[in-house]
Amino acid sequence: MKCEKCGNEYPSRYYFETETICKECFSKMTDEEKNQITYLQPQIQKNPIEIRQGFGLRFAAVLIDFAILWLITTAIMQFSEFNELINQFNEILKEAQSDPDMLNEAMDFFFENIMFYYLFSTLFTLCYYLTEVLLAGSPGKLILRLRIGTSDAYHSDYGKLIIRFLIKHSFYLVLILSLLTKNTLLYLLTFVVFLIVAIGFLFVFSYKRQAFHDMISGTAVYKLKDLRENN
Repeated sequence: MKCEKCGNEYPSRYYFETETICKECFSKMTDEEKNQITYLQPQIQKNPIEIRQGFGLRFAAVLIDFAILWLITTAIMQFSEFNELINQFNEILKEAQSDPDMLNEAMDFFFENIMFYYLFSTLFTLCYYLTEVLLAGSPGKLILRLRIGTSDAYHSDYGKLIIRFLIKHSFYLVLILSLLTKNTLLYLLTFVVFLIVAIGFLFVFSYKRQAFHDMISGTAVYKLKDLRENN
């Protein structure tokens, strides 16, 4: 491809700001010339990978979400019997160290009195993150003006958002099943799923800037202003 201003040849559209003018020449133009050119010629749409958000802003959104969830759940627990029950549970565990028969009593106490709070906390967390399906972003993402879009930078449909939600939060779903069924194998599976999802988050450091759940669902995270309008 050849720039009409400087005459240089380039291997791809990546080096062009408009259909016929390279980025280097465009940057040297006056504002008036740029406005005239962009009015007459459409600008080249950026490669979706270039405008995807990697670790930085996504991690900031995670911190915001964590802070919101922590404040809400802590406030709820403070006004409940949770702390008192935990103290009782710890006392039983201490006794179980010298009397193994107390271990069964400790587990019974946990499932009868404490499990409800863990189940509630897990369900509340899932409901909190449902905004990723309904609004294409968790509250943390919405605050930072980030949105979940398709891999080619368009607004995502509900189908992709649901698949992404189920994969990303599969750990919570398995945890709920394990708490309800008291199944030892499901507890082990919960740990395995957590590791897979956690490692999958690290994929945002890759060239494609997609976590594992993004790759599977065909989504990515963008700044709201960078998302393209669906036709």
